[in-house]
Amino acid sequence: MKKFYITFFKTVLLFSWLLFLYMPVSNAQTVTDYSFSAISGSYTPVDAGTELTIIETDEQLSGAIPIGFDFWYRGSRYNIIFACSNGYLSLDNLYTGAVWTNDLIGTDHPTGNGRPVIAPLWDDLDGTKSQTPTSKASYLTSGSAPNRIFTFEWLNWQWGADANQAVISFQVKLYETSGIIEFIYRQDAGAVNNGSASIGITDKLTDAGYFLSVDGTGASPGVSSTVETNNLSVKPSTGQIYRFTPTVPNAPTNLTFTNATITAMHLNWTDNSNNESGFVIYHSTDNVNFEYIEKASANAINVTIDNLETGITHYWKVYSKKGGLSSTAAEGSCATSNGTRSGTYVVGSSVPRNYSRISDALTDIFFNGLAGSVILELKSDYNSALEWGFPINIANLGTSADRTITIRPAAGAANLIITTSDNTPTIELDGSKYIIIDGRPGGAGSSSELTIENTNPGGSPAIRFYNDAAYNQIKYCQLKADNLSTTGGVVHFTETDIVNYKYGQTYNTIDNCDINGNGKSANGIYSDGYSSPGYGNYYNTISNNKIRDFYISASSTNSTAGILLKYGNSNWTISNNNIYQTSSRSYSSTSSTHYGIYLYATHSSAGFQIENNYIGGSAVNCGGSAWTISSGNYNLNCLYINEPSNTIARNNKIANFSLQEGSLTGILIQTGHGTFYNNKISIGEGCGGSAFIKGIESIQGGIFDFYYNTVYIGGTNSSGSNNSYPFVRSAYAEITLQNNILYNERTGGSGYHYAIANTLTDVSTGYKWLNEGVNYNLLVSSNSNYVGRWGSSSYTFDGWKTISSSDANSLFEINSSINSAQFFSSLADDNLHINSGNQLSWYSNGKGKPIASISNDCDSDLRSCTVAGGCTDIGADEFVSSASPPQAAVNNPPANNSTSSYTFGGSAIGTIDWGAAGTVPNSVALNYNSGTTPPGNLSGNFGDCYWEFTPDGGSGFTYDLTIHYDENQLGTITSEDQIKLAKRDGGEWQHLSQSTVDVINNTVTVAGLTSFSQFTLSDHSSPLPVELQSFLAKTKGKFIQLNWSTATEINSYCFEVERKSNESKWSVINKVLAHGSSNSIKQYAYTDTVLKANQYTYRLKMIDNDGTHSYSNEVSVNAGIPDRFVVSQNYPNPFNPSTKIDYQLPFDAVVTIEIYSITGERILIKKYEEEETGYYSKEINLGAFGSGVYIYRITAADFSTSKNNSIIKKMTLIK
Repeated sequence: MKKFYITFFKTVLLFSWLLFLYMPVSNAQTVTDYSFSAISGSYTPVDAGTELTIIETDEQLSGAIPIGFDFWYRGSRYNIIFACSNGYLSLDNLYTGAVWTNDLIGTDHPTGNGRPVIAPLWDDLDGTKSQTPTSKASYLTSGSAPNRIFTFEWLNWQWGADANQAVISFQVKLYETSGIIEFIYRQDAGAVNNGSASIGITDKLTDAGYFLSVDGTGASPGVSSTVETNNLSVKPSTGQIYRFTPTVPNAPTNLTFTNATITAMHLNWTDNSNNESGFVIYHSTDNVNFEYIEKASANAINVTIDNLETGITHYWKVYSKKGGLSSTAAEGSCATSNGTRSGTYVVGSSVPRNYSRISDALTDIFFNGLAGSVILELKSDYNSALEWGFPINIANLGTSADRTITIRPAAGAANLIITTSDNTPTIELDGSKYIIIDGRPGGAGSSSELTIENTNPGGSPAIRFYNDAAYNQIKYCQLKADNLSTTGGVVHFTETDIVNYKYGQTYNTIDNCDINGNGKSANGIYSDGYSSPGYGNYYNTISNNKIRDFYISASSTNSTAGILLKYGNSNWTISNNNIYQTSSRSYSSTSSTHYGIYLYATHSSAGFQIENNYIGGSAVNCGGSAWTISSGNYNLNCLYINEPSNTIARNNKIANFSLQEGSLTGILIQTGHGTFYNNKISIGEGCGGSAFIKGIESIQGGIFDFYYNTVYIGGTNSSGSNNSYPFVRSAYAEITLQNNILYNERTGGSGYHYAIANTLTDVSTGYKWLNEGVNYNLLVSSNSNYVGRWGSSSYTFDGWKTISSSDANSLFEINSSINSAQFFSSLADDNLHINSGNQLSWYSNGKGKPIASISNDCDSDLRSCTVAGGCTDIGADEFVSSASPPQAAVNNPPANNSTSSYTFGGSAIGTIDWGAAGTVPNSVALNYNSGTTPPGNLSGNFGDCYWEFTPDGGSGFTYDLTIHYDENQLGTITSEDQIKLAKRDGGEWQHLSQSTVDVINNTVTVAGLTSFSQFTLSDHSSPLPVELQSFLAKTKGKFIQLNWSTATEINSYCFEVERKSNESKWSVINKVLAHGSSNSIKQYAYTDTVLKANQYTYRLKMIDNDGTHSYSNEVSVNAGIPDRFVVSQNYPNPFNPSTKIDYQLPFDAVVTIEIYSITGERILIKKYEEEETGYYSKEINLGAFGSGVYIYRITAADFSTSKNNSIIKKMTLIK
């Protein structure tokens, strides 16, 4: 909802009741209206809060943090806040740095740069994960409305520039109703080092009177609004609380309503206070969930609210406000009048029609209101030139989720266009909600027959969202504009008035549109959320669109972008879009920067989802000819994220470019926190000259996680010294880099063409290069033994692992050893899927480490996210190799009393120490099957890999074998210190209990071996004791026959046969003794007698003599389900005096048994209601009758068909 005006004809329609709308709002309160107190309490760490990893390092400011309710501070409303690693919270969206110099008075920290500030301990502080206990920043909103509490915590924080352990923990608490602010402290073990802190709160303005500074850290300090204490160095006691409490204003009363219309009403109240900063109005349609509408000035006694939903009751609460404290509310309700418009209306030049202009239809709805949803269908002869003028302004017309307005072509209409050359938007969504513009005729199919165009070059978009536009949809439209403005685009999200508009553009969707810059528009989509707290553009979705030809001219020095989100944007979803150029572009010789997607956050970039987008080429899916830049001095950043917070970029493809100079970067990240995975980047082919090529680059501090990305760089530098890297860190960012393929085969020039680089000049300690977090990567450099640059030096793989203390389990090769044309599916098409039919695929297959939060690859194929679930593949593609693994490299041939060491991709995988006896083989080949379930029948726990040694010759030799493993290969083994080797010679697996494990160096060794075969990891606590060869179940009438066999048994005691049906749990039905230990096939059988028809599932619990056990696979069978109605001969026969009669039912039935004498007299009848399908046996007693021949008839009445089925037989009674 907003202050309302409407310009359907470029004419402002004002009503008399709108005269109250623009009353000025006074925020005269200052922090001196808060009282201060110090009390003793307790410190309780935040539990189950949201961790904010971005500030768990030095000099970092977070993105926008949701408070979870409206918090009023100095008479202003806040619902987001920003946290700094240096111990304060900022309420200002314009803040641009993590200032460590405490400055409550505002000398160096002026208005508009972070103020207001809430500072529990403002100093040079630092959070870190490298200490024990580790630091943790987190926040939590607890309680229920209207008494919620927001808590932010700095846990185990360092205090002082040189502190190296946790010194202090502290919290800020914000209270919803009371507006109270509390600081709470806990002393930790470390000592303060050069502390000079400030504690207090500030106003937005600076200087004396606009801050409160606490003058000590004891039990009863004072505060000052004129003198800042900025040298505090003593920790407050554990449980110390400093509290700031605002003054309570008097409550308004007598809330009444006048001038209610279909979309508006007048609110009136009595002002009982002389010290309020203003009155705040909250609104609800269910009298339960209230939202903030606006704030009226001090001394106000009425306000008009419009843009209300038609024909319902609206509930209101009006509070007086002073500082952060609310009065109690004046409450009341009033209904808007019913509207009359609903259904489908026709818009066109000729009759029959309802309207000749869209603007006429909107005006009619404005005056008459909505009774339901409205569809405006444009006829084939609709002519936008007949509109009264532009923009076509669509304001809030009382719409809701069940009262929408849709504009679309009528069925059969084609090639409709809404166009203007005016310097205004073509269509303006002016605070509108639930408006749908659908380019499909009749709203069906996928053909786009509606173009919305603006041909004015002066800065006008085709569509503009502004003034709190929300829940609108633009879909299946062609959107075009010649908008040269770098602060606009074909589509523009913006805000113009934060006094009357308060939510920003939210929950809007642009889907399946063709957004065309015509080679004349600077940007495809541009969003500039208003840069003040709470007024950004949030939760919008850009999906399934073509965004193309954003370009100005060869002489322009201005930047361009497909999507540019600048200032005050967060939580957008940008997915499944194609961003490309259909023509070659040239740029000015003056340096300029251009983007595919550019997220410029200004610290509010929380929660972006960037997924499944294609950037590059001249057609969809990075197809067609290359995105070509023919000349100019430029930087092309395909995906640029500036200061993100909790941003995810996944499953994106960046490929198909051609350029000769400047720089090209696939993903560029600057400050913040983000996770990037399953992205595919293929650049460099077609890029010659002196171009500087980078796949992924981190250029400022922050915390970034990169998983499962595949980056390929190719092409040739014909001149210059520019380098190329698939991954480069050029600033102090905290990096996690796992399971990535970083492949570089670029050549030429005098630059470095390596797989990876950390180009910081101060790299002596590997600052924030998370050692264990940089691992399990495949690194490929261009025909050089150097893998990368660390600082200003080049390093081999061994040197790299030493200097960086990382990549212990990574692989490295030069590109000539991993032929890119064979390794990737199709480089010519920029297809970076792995060629699973080539043995080079084993450089990726099973070499990755599962990541708990990632369960799919770039194609949505399942990916293990636990070690027990198996190894993963390195890179964006999860696959199963159909080729045999290549042989591992070996340093020495076999020789008595020598060592043969095997490596694959530069990493050790096995070592053979030869004994003195016998004749060693001529050679021993090793094939390493990573990420592969060991062959044969398995039970117990085992690793997800196996090593296969194949000797050539040799006899009488002995050797000791050491296998090198890493944690990602443990499979179902639960305790690493229980690892043993198991050996298989084509038959059973033999558990080698004499093997020893070294969990520090990740090796397992067994001595005294005399033959080669397959080896895998086994588990001493749950080894591989029984090789179960088969386990089968089949029905035999009303019985189930179980048969199983073992190929080998070691220390085996028995098999417990367990059974369950669809309605039951597992139960033991029998025990069969095992043979103990055996190397030959043993057969076992058991017959289960089942009378009730059902599906049964069986398994074997295989128990060893030491009590350990494992389970077989499960087998299921549909048992006891007859295929026909059968009655058996009674038995015994003759009988005296009782006999049994068996019958089987193939259907559910009512069964009647009748006994007749030989003369036809019925002497006995028994009836059985609702018998289910199955087998039955009934006993008949004729002791009361004499000897003779009797007739029995059994009738089954089928429930489903009502058909009677009868069978008659004779029986003989002899006494």
